Amino acid sequence: MMSAVKSLLLLCSVAWSVNRVRNEPLSNIQDLTVFDWILKNDTSSYPAIVPGGVYTDLIRAGILDDLYYRFNDFAYRWVSYGDWSYEAKFTVDETIFQKQRILLVCDGLDTVADVFVNDQQVGSSDNMFVQYKFDIKDSLIDGENTLTFKFKSPVQYAKEQWDAQSSEYPVLPECVDPAYRGECHANHIRKMQASFAWDWGPSFPSIGIWKSIRLEGFDTLQLRDVLVFTEKQSEGWKLRLVVHMDTAEANVQYSGKIDLQVKDLQIQETIEFYTFAETESRECSTEVTVNVDVTPELWWPRGYGSQRLYDMSVTLQTTRDVAFKNFLFGFRTIELVQTAEEVDGQGLSFYFKINSVPIFLKGSNWIPSHILPENSTPEKLRFLVRSAAEANHNTLRIWGGGMFEAAEFYQAADELGLVIWHDFMFACSMYPSKDWFLSTVSAEIRHQVRRLQHHPSIIVWAGNNENEKALRDNWYGTNSNFELYKADYKKLYVETIRPIVIVEDSSRPFVVSSPSNGLASEEEDFVAINPGSYNYGDIHYYNYFMDAWDPKNFPIPRMATEYGFQAMPSFRSIKRVTTSDDWSYNSTWNDHVQHHPGGNSEMLLQVEMHLPRPSNIDAEEGFKQMTYLTQVNQAMSVKAETEWYRRWMGKLNGEGLGYTYGAMYWQLQDIWPGHSWASIEYDGNWKLLHYYSKDFFASILPIPIVEEGAVRVYISSDLVEPVNVGVQLVVQRYDSLEDGRSYSSEFLMPALSSELAGEWVLSTILPESGCDTPSINDFSCFIRVSLTGVSAPTNVLLLSDPKDAKYNKATISVASVSESIIAPEGYAKGFDIILTTDNVALFVNLELCSTLGHFSENGFQMYNSQKSVQFWSTEDITVDDFLDELNIISLSDIV
Repeated sequence: MMSAVKSLLLLCSVAWSVNRVRNEPLSNIQDLTVFDWILKNDTSSYPAIVPGGVYTDLIRAGILDDLYYRFNDFAYRWVSYGDWSYEAKFTVDETIFQKQRILLVCDGLDTVADVFVNDQQVGSSDNMFVQYKFDIKDSLIDGENTLTFKFKSPVQYAKEQWDAQSSEYPVLPECVDPAYRGECHANHIRKMQASFAWDWGPSFPSIGIWKSIRLEGFDTLQLRDVLVFTEKQSEGWKLRLVVHMDTAEANVQYSGKIDLQVKDLQIQETIEFYTFAETESRECSTEVTVNVDVTPELWWPRGYGSQRLYDMSVTLQTTRDVAFKNFLFGFRTIELVQTAEEVDGQGLSFYFKINSVPIFLKGSNWIPSHILPENSTPEKLRFLVRSAAEANHNTLRIWGGGMFEAAEFYQAADELGLVIWHDFMFACSMYPSKDWFLSTVSAEIRHQVRRLQHHPSIIVWAGNNENEKALRDNWYGTNSNFELYKADYKKLYVETIRPIVIVEDSSRPFVVSSPSNGLASEEEDFVAINPGSYNYGDIHYYNYFMDAWDPKNFPIPRMATEYGFQAMPSFRSIKRVTTSDDWSYNSTWNDHVQHHPGGNSEMLLQVEMHLPRPSNIDAEEGFKQMTYLTQVNQAMSVKAETEWYRRWMGKLNGEGLGYTYGAMYWQLQDIWPGHSWASIEYDGNWKLLHYYSKDFFASILPIPIVEEGAVRVYISSDLVEPVNVGVQLVVQRYDSLEDGRSYSSEFLMPALSSELAGEWVLSTILPESGCDTPSINDFSCFIRVSLTGVSAPTNVLLLSDPKDAKYNKATISVASVSESIIAPEGYAKGFDIILTTDNVALFVNLELCSTLGHFSENGFQMYNSQKSVQFWSTEDITVDDFLDELNIISLSDIV
């Protein structure tokens, strides 16, 4: 059982006693989304749905077509340039109408709006990420009421704020790069920054009531937020709860009780209290600390243990009101380790311990799943998080130019064991430091931290994305008045956001920026001379001109929280939003959807460096082949970089570099069917990169690297126990489906480590297998490495660029397809497929024309005459449907 230890007053006076009583929760809440809503501008009106947005409603009304079709992102700019209103008629429930205080609670208004009840203004909004509470008791009538939200054009509002600010000095940049094809001044409005366009997505500055709205009526107290802190003691655990409440009046004493239940921990307690709200805000918070007498199971990141979650119920009761919250939470500890001793005094280490175990963060960066925030549905969020988990990710980094996600995203991460690096929503810009801006940011941070604090998956808050580096490295001309912009930077992140986070959430660390030198940046007055140094903190690394298939070209950092390479989406995605006129690499459309400056040239450069170039990339067939080739290059490049980072887990080179504990590639998902760094396309189709990540993020992985004339096989292991493994290396000729010479060794692999497990000299092993050249540049052979005694992927090492390799034309056939007995969770059907080939086939890509699903592996090297794979479909299709849709391509098909 649980015993009450203490209760601390934060913003109100509290006294309490403990009883064993459980009361069923009631609620005085009226949902306003169920009424008939109308969307209006100066000339027209349309039926609307709330939650929703202007673009969504105009599509439903037939005014707009598919936003992503060809050049519609330009054709529909007029929508965000205008002002819009949402209006509904409603009658207040009698139980609420009689309450002393009635709040209009808006969980998400996007973004700048004046709010009216019966033509009386009751409030306004200027922040997409804030929950607004408007007192409307005096504006309501007993009968039909009119609720109106008058939204201002976000583009025009941002321009007005820029004009006002720049009359004093400009807060840079003035606009995004022209290649983005976006709108200017996103940093002057508190909404999803990427809605004004980014280098991977279009400009659709959304407008509307994007989350739920409701009436809340109460006479005494209303429960607002519950924060739960699981705190490890020398023996056992304790729970500390911070309960935030709204009061009906200021300067009035109320009494009540809090009923707390955690059934699986045998906790059922009622705490009686009284409060005296002392501020005009009519907000009150109280703290209760209790011991946990039952030993809880711990919550672990995926791959390190189970994800045990406990169901907590908190009910607030007074003589007149009842309110409740239910949520899941977990027990775990977090430590961000930054010490000089572990890196021989050459900088600081930078890694996370969860439950005292060092964790290698393996994953990707999360952007919004839809350009219209209301369309990030729970189903889509769950699918994407599950896809990350299925590909052995244990981490998602929520990027600072997006948005705070819906509850379903964090719940999925909690359940599946993906830890969250969580940026606050500031990215790639300087930001204002005016009082109005700092005030709305303060409300935003306070609300979001309180809303999300109980999720065990979130392990760190980061103040911004790349703004320390942008400031120091003069990305936008800040050297013109560096001290001024530095003062603004510190005022926002260090003097405003940081103190709020420290007060509200002591359960996880806060870093000011990403990338950053961590503690070293703080010691340099929060703006380091070289933010992103390889000897400290985390880095973001991009280089599109080097040989990205050679891992030795990459840096050796403490942690890489961004890196990646672009690829085109599959042709199945492109076909849906284009016409045949667009199917040319140098077409207007292909340039239009490339928002990264020089991106198409860089993709072509990378392809030509390693792979055969189609004879005519401006013909339809050559264009289709480029979608495949860019995905092969992306997958191989990110594979090389990720394996390089994993090779340095817990290890230093002779210059103090390494001790690497994180690899998060950019980016997980697409926001539209355009060119990007994503591993999952907009429709949910997995690119080759996502399949490859399943292998390079495996719990234990052999990593062959050619160094000093030898193949050195490193093993990177996240396993929490040592394991005996066999290392097997096979040399094989491209013109044979038979194995060449095989070499093996035994190795005791330590837990949570990266180690050199074997080494074979090329000049010895290549001649023994009849290869043409005894060196790394051999065109006749390749090497594959596997482990025995554990479940681990086979890793293929190509000894030359595939464009130069001596492989023959491969004919790949489907020998058989049968329905699987069981499909995994979230899939309707499964199929078992047997493929055959008459020659070694490189980068075999399987793709269905329209049905969504994924294969057990893809983009693989087919080095035996037969291979078995599985396909899991989200739709109920037949074997014949599968065969009709299946397309197969390998590298020898490129002509």
